[in-house]
Amino acid sequence: MTFDPFADAPADSAPADEAQTTTTSPWEDNQVPSTPPATDQSGANRVRITLKGGTDYDSPWVTIDGVNVPDALNQITGANAEPLKDLLDQAAKVGSYFSSKSTGAAVSSGQSAQRGKPAAAIEAPNGEERFCKHGQMVWKSGTSAKGNAYKGFFCSATSRNEQCKPEFVK
Repeated sequence: MTFDPFADAPADSAPADEAQTTTTSPWEDNQVPSTPPATDQSGANRVRITLKGGTDYDSPWVTIDGVNVPDALNQITGANAEPLKDLLDQAAKVGSYFSSKSTGAAVSSGQSAQRGKPAAAIEAPNGEERFCKHGQMVWKSGTSAKGNAYKGFFCSATSRNEQCKPEFVK
């Protein structure tokens, strides 16, 4: 005789404590979880909200730790919203100040501060500058995907649809 652990047990063979247990649908709102949620070392549940001040690696982060979801939500809404805005403003200011103090890698004279590119790649010949309706144009030189060398001034507008035509140099 084989035993199937997934088969329904006959009603008369169920242990006494299981017979008294009522089961509910997992889709009901008042469902109590069968296993407790994971806890940290102190035995308390935690929720963390991480707010990042930008997309760069040097952007400041602010993390808010809550005991549970309602606690974390309470820390970012209601009476706490204005102090949180003040905290984020101060974190941005301090992060900007701190980042401005970084000198980066030492650069010898005649070299560009931009890593990975020679000075000629980002500086126009003789320090020439050109301007378009969006401001100062950016000098770029390199090799296209098709293998053609290029060098010229490019519009600094962030949207490609708004960029002026590049001014190539021979």
